[in-house]
Amino acid sequence: MQISSESILTFLSQILPELIGAGVGAFLGYYYGVRQDRKMRREEEIGRKNAVVKSLLTELADIKSVLDRGLSGRIIVYPGHPINYLEPLLTTDSFDSVVFSGSYQMLKIETQRKLTWFFKGCKIMNELGMQLEYREFNKNGAIEMKFHIQKQYGGLKEGLNDVIKSLQSELDSPFEITLVRN
Repeated sequence: MQISSESILTFLSQILPELIGAGVGAFLGYYYGVRQDRKMRREEEIGRKNAVVKSLLTELADIKSVLDRGLSGRIIVYPGHPINYLEPLLTTDSFDSVVFSGSYQMLKIETQRKLTWFFKGCKIMNELGMQLEYREFNKNGAIEMKFHIQKQYGGLKEGLNDVIKSLQSELDSPFEITLVRN
C-alpha cells in the first residue's frame, strides 16, 4: 500500500489540527484543574489553621481572665499557713484537642514549643491545686507547696503574653503546605 501525497495533505490539513487542538485542550484543562485544586486545598488548610489558632486564642483568653484574678482561692492545709491558689482550674481542652487531632503540626515550631511549655505549666498548676484538696501537709510541706504555687503562677503570668503574640503572628503569616505533584 502506497500513501499518496494527496492523502498526506488531507491528513495535515484536516485531521492533524484537530488532534493537536484536542491534545492542547486536554493539557490546558488538566493544568488549570490541578491548579484550581491546589488553590482550593491551600484555602482549606489556611481556614483550618486559622480555626485552630482562634480556638487556642479563646482558651488563652479564658486562662488570662483566671490569672488576672490572681490566686483567689484560699485554703489552710496546716494551721497558720494559708495557701492561695487559682480558682477555677485552668482549661486545656483546646490545646489537647489540637495536639491529638494532628493540627498541631500546622503551627510553626517555635509556636509549638511555646504552647507546649505554657500548657504544661497550666497542667502543673492544676495538679498543685488538686493536691491541696487531697493531700495531708505538715508545716514544711505547706510552705513548700505555697512556694511552688507562687512560682508556677508567676511563670504562667510571665509567659502568657508571649504565647498570645506567637499565636497571633500565626494568623498573619502564610501557611506553607507541601503538595504532592500529580
